[in-house]
Amino acid sequence: MSTKNEQTAAPQVDHRQLLTEKVAQPAFFQKLASHGIVPQTIEEAQALLDMGARAIEHIQQGQAKVAAAQTSLIMRAHQGLQDLSRPNVDPADAAAVKIASQLVKNDPGLIQSAVAMQRASVAVA
Repeated sequence: MSTKNEQTAAPQVDHRQLLTEKVAQPAFFQKLASHGIVPQTIEEAQALLDMGARAIEHIQQGQAKVAAAQTSLIMRAHQGLQDLSRPNVDPADAAAVKIASQLVKNDPGLIQSAVAMQRASVAVA
């Protein structure tokens, strides 16, 4: 027999997965489609997602190497403050951001996930 708390407990939501599936992936594929790249199979779609993830990883590793090469404490602090004032989105990706914001705006569940992810990132920082 289950207790009242067990019956009323909301299912656990994986906010990162929800935002990835409902916002990031559709925006990614729409951006690719705007360049004439449209996967024809699920395998091709997965390959594109894998390539995108590897590209992001490669870029981040390059940024980490550049940051590590800076030896001056003053210069590292200066760069860190500049990075805080910059948006994390490349202006060239404005169309993808617009698509993603429209998807989130129309789905209350996605709004909750976005807020939860933002709170988690602030708690970690």
